[in-house]
Amino acid sequence: MDLQELGEVFREERERQGLTIDEVVERTKISKINIVAIEKAQTEFLPHPVYAKGFVRNYARMLGLDADEMSAVMEVEYTLPELENGDGCGALNPPRIAVLNNEKKRTLRKVFLVVAVVVCLAAAGAYYFFGPKKAEQPVVATVEESLAVEQAAPDSVEPEASEVVTESVPADQTESATEDVQANAAATAPADASGAESAAEPVADATPEESAPAEDVAAPEQTATVLPIAQQVLEVRATETCWMRAVIDPDENGEGKIIDATLQAGDSQVLNFATGLSLKLGNAGGVELMLNGQKYDFSAKRGQVRTLDFRAEE
Repeated sequence: MDLQELGEVFREERERQGLTIDEVVERTKISKINIVAIEKAQTEFLPHPVYAKGFVRNYARMLGLDADEMSAVMEVEYTLPELENGDGCGALNPPRIAVLNNEKKRTLRKVFLVVAVVVCLAAAGAYYFFGPKKAEQPVVATVEESLAVEQAAPDSVEPEASEVVTESVPADQTESATEDVQANAAATAPADASGAESAAEPVADATPEESAPAEDVAAPEQTATVLPIAQQVLEVRATETCWMRAVIDPDENGEGKIIDATLQAGDSQVLNFATGLSLKLGNAGGVELMLNGQKYDFSAKRGQVRTLDFRAEE
């Protein structure tokens, strides 16, 4: 039995049971284009052989046919050239992932939603604690320092206010002037001493006011915090059934966190990474990619296996 005969068996049995293609799609959750491709043996519209075999098995069970026999025919008759030749990424056997039922898919979607919310909250918290608000603190400290210097400036200017005035004295008045100077010096010495002590007190009081803002200025340098590496977000949106394998933040040996999943048409998968991401797609032509909220363009055909590497932006 070849693919043409296999498709006729499905079509005849469906028509015998009085079912339309839309009813088959509703019961099996297989897209209409895949149902038509199976019945008409249109291999150019079929997905990767792993998925095509699973579709045939589900279709056969729904119609009451021998699922093992039908899937065996599909496995023998429908293969990709790249798998036969051993070239490219397709030479690797894709992981056999069981088809998820509706309840499991809903659970996975809820998990992905919770993860996305947690990531958003973490990003908001990081922005709140390490954002522009911390950068404003040195400015406030500088303003306080300038105000303290301005308040202390009048006290420090007082010693400079006195000026030395030199006058020429005639020779005959030198002796009398000398005696007057000695008398004045003796009278003013106690006053100068007391004035010096009183002047020293405001200077000493002003010193803590100047040093206090200096400690505030130095504080931000001691508590400087390095911002965390920004998280990159890649969203995989399936327009057709597609299996995928993602290696998140791989090391030099290519090892990292691995996520395997099978996406049906309309499903999406959100991947968060910090340094890099390696993404392998079983049906690269059946997905759309959104990198950090913007569409990521790449060329791929339906059923083509491709591996895409992403690196975090500097």
